[in-house]
Amino acid sequence: MTNSKAKLIIAIAVNIAVIVLGIIGDVMDFGRNGLGMLGFYTIDSNIFAQIACAVTAVFLMKKLVQGGGVPGWVTTLKYMSACCVAVTFTVVVAVLAPMAGPGGYGVMLFSSSMLYLHFLCPLLTVASCIFLDGGQRLPKNAALIALIPTALYALTAGVLNLTGAMHGPYPFLCVYEQPWWMSVIWLAVILCGAWLLALIIQLAADRAGRPPMPPVPDKFT
Repeated sequence: MTNSKAKLIIAIAVNIAVIVLGIIGDVMDFGRNGLGMLGFYTIDSNIFAQIACAVTAVFLMKKLVQGGGVPGWVTTLKYMSACCVAVTFTVVVAVLAPMAGPGGYGVMLFSSSMLYLHFLCPLLTVASCIFLDGGQRLPKNAALIALIPTALYALTAGVLNLTGAMHGPYPFLCVYEQPWWMSVIWLAVILCGAWLLALIIQLAADRAGRPPMPPVPDKFT
């Protein structure tokens, strides 16, 4: 078995693992919050990652069987989803876990559905995007493109909080429980942080060697 074939098989397995683990987390969260879970960026970003990993796995399997490459839009889709779950992981580690007080990291990273949606799926998605999936180099403005889902969530959640249709679900979204300028600062910090994470992931993928794998031949010898 060639190294490129083995790497493809591992990439497919990791993408499928994200789907399976993500669904487990989704089901657990649905049992606790019902459809209200869709108000959480964590859930939305992980569902996005599951969809992107499913699409990526299909094209990687096609590459394994037929050779050729992965379309640029698939690489970009997976990259965007990796950036979103990286935001989830970073916000949990840097904001939510400390806010939770003693034992916050254990609860926020390793308990219930959070083990899957805050920890395992984000790390596997980002790792596969950087080291395994391959594909062409992303466009120079990819980090800005990756901001679109996060910006849309922030805009939607902010409007819903302003109108009273939604409360939170994160402390920094509770616009009536903090000065207006604090909301602006939180928005700026999160969007700038999301852009920085996206840039780091893009640079890391390029440095890992994107395209990291030559097209797999039609027949393996």
